[in-house]
Amino acid sequence: MPRIPSPESALARMIDLFAFSSHSNAARRRYETATGVLLPRSGIETLDILARGPRPASELAVALRTDPTQSSRRVAGLVRQGFVSKKRGDGDRRRVVLALTDRGERLVQRWQTSWLTELRRPLDTWETDDVDALTEWLRCACTRLTPTMAKHVDSDLVTPGRTDIFSLPATPRSEVAECLAVIADIVYLVGRADFEETLRAVDVALTAPQYFALADIQTFGPTTVSALGGRLDLEQSTASRSVTALHQQALVERTPDGADGRSRRLTVTPAGAHLLESAHQARLADLRRLFADVDAKAAARYASLTDRYLDDLLATADVAAGRYLGAGS
Repeated sequence: MPRIPSPESALARMIDLFAFSSHSNAARRRYETATGVLLPRSGIETLDILARGPRPASELAVALRTDPTQSSRRVAGLVRQGFVSKKRGDGDRRRVVLALTDRGERLVQRWQTSWLTELRRPLDTWETDDVDALTEWLRCACTRLTPTMAKHVDSDLVTPGRTDIFSLPATPRSEVAECLAVIADIVYLVGRADFEETLRAVDVALTAPQYFALADIQTFGPTTVSALGGRLDLEQSTASRSVTALHQQALVERTPDGADGRSRRLTVTPAGAHLLESAHQARLADLRRLFADVDAKAAARYASLTDRYLDDLLATADVAAGRYLGAGS
């Protein structure tokens, strides 16, 4: 899809990047690289929530959008690894309160410092006026996006301006620190929003892995399951299940590979391409309505700055995210 220089298209591109980084398997690999600890995405999410403060087990399950039994299994593994502690509530001994241990806090801090440093790096070379303008725009965007994206998330998990939870990397430039804090708010907002609910809002009935796989096949097809898994950092079985689901919905076509009869080449069908384009246009229309009052001259600058920031970020950031976003933007 050709990129249109508008604030809504630039913002959609930013949301796509942060959604991929948060909801795809790339997050798990990046976490291991940054911290030296291999955790499932559910474990990363659990630690991220508890970084905001201790929570009763029942509230954690709600925040994780899962049932108490499944949440308890996730927590049990983190307790065994020494990252989370469990204690009885002061007023109610039946109430279990979960909190990060010192080891868990250090782990979260290493992770936060890693991704925040990555997000800060492009801003270090920018002029102050450009940094200030990007901050102004992204603060406006975050404020307006929050009510829409936070419908299914605890309000304290997506409150803009809660920079006290982040281990912001030291920087001698106050304007860079301010901009980074706003970007961190957007990352957290997108990461905590129910991604599959946002897909359903634009009539896409796919899971996150299926959606990312479909977008990848459109960009890189004809391709194979193994190549798809390599680009999205998925195990072969996971990639295969996503492709099977897409094929059953007639969104992807599988044809024999002439060079290897056992392999299948994957291409997006017209229905699959239509679904992706329709979803993209619906999201742009929603964003366009949300920012319809932005002055045209300011809008052009905001779009330029956002695209410039993302280009700079992708030049040094996660390779998988760059592949996912680059050709499909």
